[in-house]
Amino acid sequence: MLYAIRKVQAIIRGFWLFKLLKKHFGDQLGRLQNVPVVERGGVQPKGTLVKDSATDLTPSQFLYGRYIKEVDRTLVSCLSIRWLFYGDYDAFKNGQPDNMAVKEETFHELREFARVALSNWDPDHVWALIVSLILGDLGKDPVLQQDVQGNKVEQFNHDQVLQVAVGKKLPIVQKPLQLLSEELAKCVEDGITMGAGLNIPQLIQGENVPGSLESVRYLKGKSFDLKYLEMMLDVCGAGGHIDARGAVRMIEPVCQSFLGVRHLLKDVSEGNRDVVTAYDEALEICGKSLIDNGFQKLDTKNTDDRCLLRILRMGRVIDKDRAQRFETAFNNLPEDTRMSLVDGLSDNGVGGGTAVILYYMPAVFAEVLRVNHEASEVEIIEILMS
Repeated sequence: MLYAIRKVQAIIRGFWLFKLLKKHFGDQLGRLQNVPVVERGGVQPKGTLVKDSATDLTPSQFLYGRYIKEVDRTLVSCLSIRWLFYGDYDAFKNGQPDNMAVKEETFHELREFARVALSNWDPDHVWALIVSLILGDLGKDPVLQQDVQGNKVEQFNHDQVLQVAVGKKLPIVQKPLQLLSEELAKCVEDGITMGAGLNIPQLIQGENVPGSLESVRYLKGKSFDLKYLEMMLDVCGAGGHIDARGAVRMIEPVCQSFLGVRHLLKDVSEGNRDVVTAYDEALEICGKSLIDNGFQKLDTKNTDDRCLLRILRMGRVIDKDRAQRFETAFNNLPEDTRMSLVDGLSDNGVGGGTAVILYYMPAVFAEVLRVNHEASEVEIIEILMS
């Protein structure tokens, strides 16, 4: 046990972690340099690293001497393993807003899940998690997309691109998998297959539909835990291109939502819960922060309430005042427009239904709100529907 702990410490210690990742995954990190980022803005990225006389560097600045958005996201996700392993709560919540920062007890609940998912911090499992994180965003690489899709009209999302690349055994994805045992490589591959059908952060944000939860049945036991932890750490790094000082996006309501939804999806994976019930319960868990902040409970059995709750989740709305403004805007939409929105967001995608899946909607919301900061909520919703 002591040897295993020391081996993990050797993997994740200080600056060595970044150098180790560049050594083993230089080609993969290189591909991430060409990935476009949806959210924009002129904010100077924040970091904590020091190299020579330079200070406050982000991971990409430390490794490459320049700021690379997607690389920072991925490396902050990997750095989150270090914060969890050492129980470094202050580092983990660094950069989070004080009124929404993850609570210490919630952080330790996440840390305990990480310990269990990684078989008591087994170094081989830690390495498998790192491989999973490195591969996770490769499907955004335009070159890989071209390799996978060619001139096909059909467009894949980045998780589907990655799944096809793994199926084709393309070298860029195959080499990292070859660093793992056959069993752990299979766990990572199973997670990639599941991710092509269900993006868990999108479930937390209300973007996808009940039918997509069917993909969870691909995962059992260790494979499920490893994939779920990867998705949580992916969110930890999601704001790394803006603030690489900590897990800035894994705030209290987000972390609580992930931890609560995990048990529902585990039940689905084991065949103990149907996907529609699990989806609606997940929506309610994710909407709990709104109730805690004084907004009324929305009933997922009511189609209007269910639609509004999804809109609020996609817009990352967690405070009562803004939720009420969006509710008023939703109710004041022209009847045809509102019913079209309700119908589109009500189909479960189960049993042959064609459901609306809104990929990258949180980023689109962020951009629309940034550009149209003086627009009314009615106008914002109409812009999003256009």
